Amino acid sequence: MKTNRSIASSFLAACSGLALAQYSSPELMLVADAGGAVGSGHPSQIERYEPYTGAYLGAFGAGYLHNATGVNVIGQDAYVTDSLINANGISYSRIDKFNFSTGAYDGSIFNSGPFQLTSTATYGGNLIVSDDGPGTAVDSGYVWTLSPTGQNLGRVILPSGLVASSATVIGNQVWVTSINLALNSAGGVLIYNLNPDGTINGGPGFLDSGNSLGYLGGATATINGSQYFYSGGISTSGSGIIDKWTTGGVFAREEIAGYEFSAYSLAAGHNGMIYSLDISNNLVNRFDGGDSFGFGFGPSGSFTLSESIAPGAIAVYAAPEPVTMVGLGLGVFGLLARRRRRS
Repeated sequence: MKTNRSIASSFLAACSGLALAQYSSPELMLVADAGGAVGSGHPSQIERYEPYTGAYLGAFGAGYLHNATGVNVIGQDAYVTDSLINANGISYSRIDKFNFSTGAYDGSIFNSGPFQLTSTATYGGNLIVSDDGPGTAVDSGYVWTLSPTGQNLGRVILPSGLVASSATVIGNQVWVTSINLALNSAGGVLIYNLNPDGTINGGPGFLDSGNSLGYLGGATATINGSQYFYSGGISTSGSGIIDKWTTGGVFAREEIAGYEFSAYSLAAGHNGMIYSLDISNNLVNRFDGGDSFGFGFGPSGSFTLSESIAPGAIAVYAAPEPVTMVGLGLGVFGLLARRRRRS
């Protein structure tokens, strides 16, 4: 009896500690930093920040990464798209995996096809990766489906001139933010249906608010039981914007994000919080993605990326809600109590 009581007390104390810790810091922001020039002393790496206070929490990936272009959280790993140049001057990419908590290197995924990968998502056990393409104004980008080991399972070429800046899985679809490198016609949000294995099925649907030159990043959040997609880009007047869509493709609201590149990358956190990377000022803006979002309402505060010199993408790991940890503790306590009564 004493042993059971001791176990229960220890477990509840541990769960309470975890709950309190996660309540004070329920989210972790990862920033893909391309780093400085050779010899600058600032390598390409992934930096960690506490997105409520902006506190810097260290970095990982230095020595492995060459030019980190994107970061996404899948399970316990940060999937980092890394752009390299071969001996012939041709761009190519790989995906480097790191445990985002410890920073431990968990291997790389390579395929010789992609040029400049920008983001990674998962569906059907495989990876869906957006690709900027060769990097010229006359070429298009791609969306690739790769196996976990990097085998090419399929690809789709974007409409002429559009490059893929991010890919977000929503249900059985992938929503791709795109921009036209020539800027003589607008980009938009491309929507592709997915086969069960994550390969693309059919041509894209196309969304454009009418006030956008194209979109640079995307994120999805569920608010009051409804899921939304947020696309960050550049308005026709040259300011940064974030457009909000229902998952049925209906335009909902628009937020003026500030400078031209104030919505370069987006990430979603708890309670509909939308984070926007502003590379014009090296900071992150916070927006309430709920009812108060829209039409110049303004950010809910911001913080400076104090240790980043060339940020290009952000991702957020949203830890389990505190009530989940408390519930888990109470559930185990109940099991122990029942076992004690039976003994």
